Amino acid sequence: LALAGAGIMLGSYGITGGHFDVGRPDSLMLCLSLAGLTTLRFTTSTRGAVIAALLLTAAFFTKQHAVWFGIAAIAHLAVNDRRRFVPFTTAIVLGCAGGYLLLSLWLGPWFSFYTWEIPSRWSQISKVRILNYVGKGLLGSHALVVLPAILSLGFGRFWRGREGIWMWAGLAGIATGFMATLDPDAFRHVMNPTVMTFAILGPLSLW
Repeated sequence: LALAGAGIMLGSYGITGGHFDVGRPDSLMLCLSLAGLTTLRFTTSTRGAVIAALLLTAAFFTKQHAVWFGIAAIAHLAVNDRRRFVPFTTAIVLGCAGGYLLLSLWLGPWFSFYTWEIPSRWSQISKVRILNYVGKGLLGSHALVVLPAILSLGFGRFWRGREGIWMWAGLAGIATGFMATLDPDAFRHVMNPTVMTFAILGPLSLW
């Protein structure tokens, strides 16, 4: 499964426009997000939940699309691990909201201008970009890993249990793609989070 996941990721280099290794925040955001999700998956303590929350908070401040992975982790804990739901949710909300407030106070109005006002101005819903993401992306180039994940839902509650976090992560990966379609200058790198999450979820679903 690990070799399959690595192969899917490497085989997707061209599909994503060769953006795995360029000077963009996407790869670092994904590294921190997956580190947070992995920490949550392979720990059972409150400490592990807080560390995961800190990693996902760092991912959020690397690129805001990571908020979907934080939401996915919260949903996973609400369904599968309610004992750690409160400490994780508290840590990530304080980290993201509190951190944003502190940075706004420290850096002044320019911070919110560049992180909120500018993106909100150019964001627009485009049917063409959405259809391109779904048709050429999810159900096109990556159908061999996306469709098994969908079909696996028919074999039971794949979102249940500790390993269920990857199904929630898959939903987050898709959500980041839809969010990226709001950008009129969105390039093929919008597939990066989807590729990375389904590189994990696809082989697991086939298994």
